[in-house]
Amino acid sequence: MHAKVNTLEMRWKGMNADLSRLSEFIYEFFKKKEFSVSVVKYDGNFRIIVKPRKFHGILGNILVLVEGDPDDFCVRMTQTNLTRNLIFLGRLFGFLGFGFLAVKGHKSEEKLDELEKEFKDFVSYKVWEVSREK
Repeated sequence: MHAKVNTLEMRWKGMNADLSRLSEFIYEFFKKKEFSVSVVKYDGNFRIIVKPRKFHGILGNILVLVEGDPDDFCVRMTQTNLTRNLIFLGRLFGFLGFGFLAVKGHKSEEKLDELEKEFKDFVSYKVWEVSREK
C-alpha cells in the first residue's frame, strides 16, 4: 500500500481572471493561518511557497502554482515528499521501533487533506470574485 500523493489541481477557462490578484488572495489565505509564505512571479505565472510551522502538524512545504492566461489557467497545490517518505520508512522499519514515523506521516496527511478542502473552496470562490472585478 502506497501513501497518497497530495496534489490538488483546478483548471478554469473563459473566466478572464486577474491572476495577480488571485495570487494575493492565496498568499493571504495561508498568511492568516500563520504559515510562512513567499510569492515568486515568473513569466506571468506565480509560485507560492508555503512553509508550515510545527503547530500546523503538516510535514514538509506546500507549493502552489498559478499558471496560464487569464482565460485559461490552473491552480495546483502539491506537497513535498516528506510525509510520503515518513509513512514508507515507518512501515519499512516498523519492526525496529520506527512505526511512529508512519503515524506522524498519516497525521500530517490528514491535516493536509483538511487544508486542501478548505483551500479548494476558497480558491473557487476567489476565482469567481477576481473574474468579476475586471
